[in-house]
Formats: sequence, structure tokens, C-alpha cells
Amino acid sequence: MGGPPSERLREADEVQHTVHVSAFYADPYEVTQEDYESVTGSGRRKCPAGAEFS
Repeated sequence: MGGPPSERLREADEVQHTVHVSAFYADPYEVTQEDYESVTGSGRRKCPAGAEFS
């Protein structure tokens, strides 16, 4: 988890590390940041407004 040191917009306190996930549920439907914010009334963005990620 976390990005490599060369990642653009990386914060100084980020450290790349291994994470083990035992079980999780993945929904078959994609939810965009806009969808999330329309339901919750807020977003938890660390990225610049308007940034697109794929």
C-alpha cells in the first residue's frame, strides 16, 4: 500500500508497505467521487479538485 517515492503529489510522511487483506466485499457497481459526495454531503479529498484518476 502506498506509492513509490517517485510518485507525483506524494506526501513526505507516506511510506510504501505490504498489506494483507483476509476478506472483503467488492460491490459490482462503480461509485464516482461525485456520487459519493451527493450521498454523504462531503468528500475526503487529498487530491486537487478536478483531478481524474483511472
